[in-house]
Amino acid sequence: MTLSGGRFIIQMMSDDTEDRFDQIRAKGEEMIRRHGWMVQSVSPTQEQPGISYNYSIGLHAKGLPEILVIGLPLQIGHALVNDIVKLVMARKTMGSTFVGDIAHPKWPTHFFLIEAQSDKAAEYALGADARSDGVAKYIQIVWPDKEGRFPWNPDATPEFRDAQPVLGAVA
Repeated sequence: MTLSGGRFIIQMMSDDTEDRFDQIRAKGEEMIRRHGWMVQSVSPTQEQPGISYNYSIGLHAKGLPEILVIGLPLQIGHALVNDIVKLVMARKTMGSTFVGDIAHPKWPTHFFLIEAQSDKAAEYALGADARSDGVAKYIQIVWPDKEGRFPWNPDATPEFRDAQPVLGAVA
């Protein structure tokens, strides 16, 4: 059995591997049932090089966009996605918008939230895309470099831009 989705292909080579995949998926569903969402962290491997990223799974079922961050170390990205999920949930309650420049009291910098193009985001967020039957919307957390520049800033370095592809238009 092969699962594919743009950037990555997972090849199931044996019944043991398929059983393990089913156990991981069941554990994720249990987390979503208990907490309302989970954060999936993906790191590059030697076989599949690329950029590390984190994304939420389960928000679509609540009528919310899934959250995605690209290019941060996995533990930082995981914590940031969790914190922004909580912020987005609070903003839904307040009827506020999800996009724009934001500050969060737990983080020493500001971020920019953009509506990511669903087809581009789905290439990263395979689990969220599959769970929503391909109809999830996405918000990308865009983070600044050490000088406070975002990837669209003309002074941002090409290396910084490459480390964090922007998947939507900046308002």
